[in-house]
Amino acid sequence: MWVWGRHYYFFRYYGLEDITTIVLNTLLLFLVLFYVYPLKFLVSVFLVNIWINPLTGVGNHVGSAGGMQVMK
Repeated sequence: MWVWGRHYYFFRYYGLEDITTIVLNTLLLFLVLFYVYPLKFLVSVFLVNIWINPLTGVGNHVGSAGGMQVMK
């Protein structure tokens, strides 16, 4: 909330309340929400499961109780 508040006051202070700035900020927000964050999630899942776990010999296994357990 603090970052959003500082962002809001910055644009109000410098008079950047025109439609162009609003549209650019909205596009940036949707770019981060719907492109960058899911891409980061997918890369981290594939990176860990495909590259890191085989190199370290650690794998994930679903135990009989249904929880995830680290296999060595």
